[in-house]
Order: sequence, then structure tokens, then C-alpha cells
Amino acid sequence: MFRTFDRYFDLRPLERWIDWLNATWWFHLILGLTLILTGVAIVLWPPLLAIIVAAFLITIGIIIIVVGWHIRQERNRYERYKREILSF
Repeated sequence: MFRTFDRYFDLRPLERWIDWLNATWWFHLILGLTLILTGVAIVLWPPLLAIIVAAFLITIGIIIIVVGWHIRQERNRYERYKREILSF
């Protein structure tokens, strides 16, 4: 007469999510500790904040330039490929 809930709920996506979290718990722990230590270091030595922000901005700027260059190369490669295909 009564049906069980296991027929109506697929727990596989939740299981995959829990497995992923279980495999990466150490990363979250290290990241949290690093952020706490960085915060304490900035409180004790305020110029550290300027150094960290400058390093972050320079790193992100370099990464964006490299990604843009690769996107341009892929677009040019695609345009050459498209011309070759359409020339037949």
C-alpha cells in the first residue's frame, strides 16, 4: 500500500557531490588556514596587503594576456580551417 521513498529519489548526484567533497576536504582545510594566517599577517604588518594585492593583479593580468593570445590563435586556426573546408 505505501511505497518507499527510494523509488522516488535518485541520490546518485548527491553521492557524487559528497564523494567530491570528501576527496577535497584537505584542500578546504589548508585554504582556510592560509587565509586566516594571511589575515593575521596583514593585521600585524599592513604593507603586506599592498604586496599581496599587487602580486595578485600582476598574476591575473599575465594570465588574461596569455588566455587572450591563445583565443586569438584558436580563432585564426578556425578561420583557416573554415576557408579550407569551404574551398572544396
